[in-house]
Amino acid sequence: MWSMDFMQDSLEDGRKVRILIVIDDYNRECLAIICGISMPSARVIRILEQVIECKGKPERIRTDNGPEFISLEIEEWFKHNTIDHLAIQPGKPNQNGFVERFNRTFREDILDAYIFESYHQLQIISDEWKDKYNNGHPHQSLNGMTPIGFKYSRREIIATFEKVKAKQSESLTRDPALTLSPSAMLDAREYLNQNI
Repeated sequence: MWSMDFMQDSLEDGRKVRILIVIDDYNRECLAIICGISMPSARVIRILEQVIECKGKPERIRTDNGPEFISLEIEEWFKHNTIDHLAIQPGKPNQNGFVERFNRTFREDILDAYIFESYHQLQIISDEWKDKYNNGHPHQSLNGMTPIGFKYSRREIIATFEKVKAKQSESLTRDPALTLSPSAMLDAREYLNQNI
């Protein structure tokens, strides 16, 4: 599940800027921060395709009911890519809580902390901040781990679990009498605890 939202700010000369935020709800990783004058649905689709090319396709994407997110063009894109589009209820931003919490952090750390002269400057600083956030911002909900650290720790547990399953399958084919019953088999966490 990914979450998307728009933020708005102004440059030093008063021009408005829109900022598209895309995060992964699983590990709170910021997948994209894209700044621009306007963000029509076609541009949102191009951005999503670029993120999917790098990160893989989500099963679902949650958004608010902004015009960019409810257009026929983007709805067709969701259907074509077999991605469930979950639109929150109007006036209920708490239903998109992960991205709203991220937006607050981004606003405090970047938008309220700097005065930007250009979109280009805002994009460069946002990209640098995104990398620091993903690799160096611990989350209480992730047991004090960073988004990237949490993602890699889960990969290790999954890999260990797959090794345990492979060993159990291997022993079944060798000598079924020596294998453990399904209820007695070790799960990945027990295996990790015994081998630490």
